[in-house]
This record gives sequence, structure tokens and C-alpha cells, in this order.
Amino acid sequence: MQVPEKKPFDHMKTAKKKASTATKQSVQPGRPGDPRMNAAVQAKLEDPDLPLLEALAAGGFVFEDINKPGVKSSEVRDKDGVTVYQRRNQLLRRLRKERKRTQI
Repeated sequence: MQVPEKKPFDHMKTAKKKASTATKQSVQPGRPGDPRMNAAVQAKLEDPDLPLLEALAAGGFVFEDINKPGVKSSEVRDKDGVTVYQRRNQLLRRLRKERKRTQI
């Protein structure tokens, strides 16, 4: 009885097949994202002069304590408990990603 000869990297062919079929199914990998953040990104792209906080508000994020006296902006959180800084950074990251995507 003859044993079939195994070639190096033979095991990787199946992984490549699986990966290629997975990419054909989805156009954009990953989660679709928060619809509020998507709306904030769209608002900022449509009006680049719009301040970041206003873009977030246009998207639907609510920061109740943002204008309260004595409250530091670093302590302000939205209804989900996420800080203004985190939301702003996420918006900036998404804007960079979108600009990079449209340049190509």
C-alpha cells in the first residue's frame, strides 16, 4: 500500500479556500457599526465645518451634563455610559478611515 506524498504547505490550501469563500459572501468585513455613529460620520462628511460634538448630537448621541457648571468635560458620559472623549475619538477614527477609503 502506497501512502500519498504530502507536500509542504498542503494544509494551507483548505484554509485559503475557506477564506476566499468567506470574503465573497461579505462585501465589508466586521460589524456594521452603531447607526448613530454612522449618522454622525455622514453629518460631518456633509459639513466639514460642523463641530465634532454637534456631529455626534446630529447622529443621536445625548450628553446631558455637557453644559452643567462644575462638570468636567472628561467626566461627561452619554446615555450608554461612554465618555465624550471616547465618542469623539471614535468619530475621528471613522472619519480618517472614510477619507482614506474614498481617496483610493
